[in-house]
Amino acid sequence: MAYVPIVRFYRCPIWLSGCLPTIAFLYTLMTIDSARRHWQGKGGAWKGRVYEEIKSEIKN
Repeated sequence: MAYVPIVRFYRCPIWLSGCLPTIAFLYTLMTIDSARRHWQGKGGAWKGRVYEEIKSEIKN
């Protein structure tokens, strides 16, 4: 019921409000997986390409 006003605001079908908790849960899982990969030092991956962390050295 909490999602119905925003679904109406965007003029989407009301049945979509039932999908929003599942979508939010999947988004949360993807965010946790991204944080896990960051902590493991694996960097970001996109379309099969892996981007390692850029390390900069500050010289005094």
